[in-house]
Amino acid sequence: MFASSSLSGTISIDCAEDYEVPFTTQNHLFDHLDMADKQDDFSSLYSDDEILDDDDDDSYETIPNKSLIYQKRWVKLDADFLRYFDNDKDMYSKRIIPTTSITNITNVGDQKFEVVTHNRTFVFRADSDFERTEWVTVLQETIRDQKYTHKDLSGQHLHGAAEMQGYLELRGLRSKLYVVVSGDKVLLYKNMEDYKLGIGITSIDMNVGNVKDADRRAFDLTTPYRTFSFVAESDQQKDEWVEAMQNSIGEALSNYEVAEKIWVDEFNQFCADCGAAKPEWAAINLCVVFCKRCAGEHRGLGPSISKVRSLKMDKKVWTDELIQLFQVLGNRGSNTFWAANVPPSEALSPASCSSDRRRFIAAKYREGKYRRYHQLFGNQEALDNVRLTFTLERRLR
Repeated sequence: MFASSSLSGTISIDCAEDYEVPFTTQNHLFDHLDMADKQDDFSSLYSDDEILDDDDDDSYETIPNKSLIYQKRWVKLDADFLRYFDNDKDMYSKRIIPTTSITNITNVGDQKFEVVTHNRTFVFRADSDFERTEWVTVLQETIRDQKYTHKDLSGQHLHGAAEMQGYLELRGLRSKLYVVVSGDKVLLYKNMEDYKLGIGITSIDMNVGNVKDADRRAFDLTTPYRTFSFVAESDQQKDEWVEAMQNSIGEALSNYEVAEKIWVDEFNQFCADCGAAKPEWAAINLCVVFCKRCAGEHRGLGPSISKVRSLKMDKKVWTDELIQLFQVLGNRGSNTFWAANVPPSEALSPASCSSDRRRFIAAKYREGKYRRYHQLFGNQEALDNVRLTFTLERRLR
């Protein structure tokens, strides 16, 4: 399943990038939509964004200009990024395309569609016209949502301020990558131009990272999924990169401290509204935890209804008392009231579109449509008897 607008599951598609000059390196990268190798019909995808594997295949040197060669990819679309991988087991993507950088989505015949960005065009092919229509519809809706929220298009703002950035050699590749250390992540780009546009290769969460010294100007960034062996231009730069990445690890571990405490309750490990895993936002007055996509709709309710705070960034808000309240009450207790009567036909899923989220969240919290009613609700005679009993008891005290 992928978190997108109107699709409820994964689909297999082929992808290729429209490029001007053939690029001669092979790659491997990270993020979601489902794909598997198809041995008979398609050869390897030759594109200048696939650059995270050993570069030792000479077959990448004879590609005709402007040709498109397809290969099955696992693709994932969420509110912020369209990403694709070799398969659903890969943790690091081959390409990250911010949805804010997408300017147009067009059909181009035979189950194919183009994703047009500011500096290049990506061509995808689905298994059927129906699947192609689903993808085009979802992507077009995502673009409309981005325009509605007026998100910034620059890479720096998409990923936050950079603590350190520059070119590093990644062993196994013929060309250097543009590497950015930003907050609790390390991001890899093909070059500085792609960084400015926000179109990256992959993102490495540093809460699972570790930096180790290697020989000379080299150092390793290790994760449970793979090791990135970098080489700096000088010993001094190596020390600066190692320090920046170690600081990023420290920030990542600190950022997740509140989230880990709140996720102790298993009900808080999923969005209170759509069920998406590992929610990182909360309404501190409603005592519910929710995902990034639902957080945008909660903000739309206004702070008088939902006071939205981040589990990772708003550290001063999260006192021990508030964390304990979320552990005791949280999604479990709050949803027994706010979501006691949700019809299955109106329930959200992680794949729900923005308009469905907006409608559901407004109905749930602003209108109280699904809330739990007292057993005497609607029984005026019974309520009058309770009120009379309460009044008599007060007078007798």
